[in-house]
Amino acid sequence: MNNDDVQLQQLLNSLEVVPPSTHLSERIITQARLSEPLPESVFRQIWNGLVIPQPSYALAFSLLLGVLVGWQSPSMLNAEQSLIEDELNNLFYAEVRLYE
Repeated sequence: MNNDDVQLQQLLNSLEVVPPSTHLSERIITQARLSEPLPESVFRQIWNGLVIPQPSYALAFSLLLGVLVGWQSPSMLNAEQSLIEDELNNLFYAEVRLYE
């Protein structure tokens, strides 16, 4: 053993061992029982639900949005839009025929 190891061993032997705290677990449990959690306000609960949406909320919202958009799309079409769609479809079919 070199000199550093001997000095380290002497230092470790000179230190006193601190006795463990008695009844630490009981003191923690008692303190936890004394401090009751405060009830959250309604606004805080709503905010927590909106910050990170739960998967069920996200799925329900997307399903509702899809149904609403599906019901609205036929009523939003008019004659001019259908003519544009027909022209685009004819253009697509022309391109397909070109490559065949």
